[in-house]
Amino acid sequence: MKPYLSIIVPVYNTEKYLERCIGSILEQRFGEYELILVDNGSTDKSLIICKTYEERDDRIRVIHKEHGEVMSARKAGFDISQGKFVSFVDSDDWMEPDYYDILMDYTKLEDVDIILMSGYQEDSGQKCRKVQARLRQGVYHKNDIIKILVQGGIIPSLWLKIFRSELVGKNISFISDNVFRGEDLLCSYACLMDAHTVMVQNNNQYHYVQHGSSLMRQYMKEHRKSLYYLVRAIKKIRNEKKAYFLDFRWNQFIQQELLYLILNECKSTRFLMGIEEVTILKNKFKYLGLPDIMIGKEGTNALRARKKEEKIALYLYRFKIFWLLNMYVKKNFF
Repeated sequence: MKPYLSIIVPVYNTEKYLERCIGSILEQRFGEYELILVDNGSTDKSLIICKTYEERDDRIRVIHKEHGEVMSARKAGFDISQGKFVSFVDSDDWMEPDYYDILMDYTKLEDVDIILMSGYQEDSGQKCRKVQARLRQGVYHKNDIIKILVQGGIIPSLWLKIFRSELVGKNISFISDNVFRGEDLLCSYACLMDAHTVMVQNNNQYHYVQHGSSLMRQYMKEHRKSLYYLVRAIKKIRNEKKAYFLDFRWNQFIQQELLYLILNECKSTRFLMGIEEVTILKNKFKYLGLPDIMIGKEGTNALRARKKEEKIALYLYRFKIFWLLNMYVKKNFF
């Protein structure tokens, strides 16, 4: 008998937190699931921990693959999944025992394509804040979903959602394995545009954990490649789904990722060379057929909505005042 829910957990060097994550899933009162643990080339004891749990519970399957970005691990898990619905969980997160029981009951009562949840974001110092969409609890249909996307009322993170599997199967191929920032937004928006019914349920039982060793604190040499493939995916989604009504959101999103890329280059000892390469990358956006992200109606409106410090940094970049950009970013962002 096929499981009702597939829970996919990409795992990479999280031996310190992995048992808490797996244990919280096995303690769920809802039992009609399969748990797919995708070891993404771990170099610690994560794979051993996964295999140990696989031997104990026949609902658990373990995949081992060479290390890649997290989306490649999610795809590998999804390719072998059998559930009617799918949930993506990070391997250092955990959930309370009623989490899936409450949510899966709603999918059986309503013809729901996606459930949007709320939860808590915690850091390693135990600070905690509630995270949820700016929406009331209830059921939303096609026209409402489009309005919500335009207004930006949905948090893109995958851990805040449960999807009907056929929606993920239809849209996950839009996202390149090279993308390591923004992949959650691409997958969420693509699936939401195809959904007929979305339920918002603020049950606050998922705990998303961030650690001080966050990737954003490190220089990422593959960041430019990731952004290029991200923009390619946006173009494809925008054109195939005729999602021109989201141009303000696309511009806003790409501006944010460009800002992160500029901050990333400021961590490098080769800043000027790196920032020139970012400029070449930005010119490729035009080649891809996307509107300029900082001029024109949508780009300008998106820029106006940014925080003061972000706006100044993007203007310095736009007018190629790179020496001042480097000084300004290091003073105001680090």
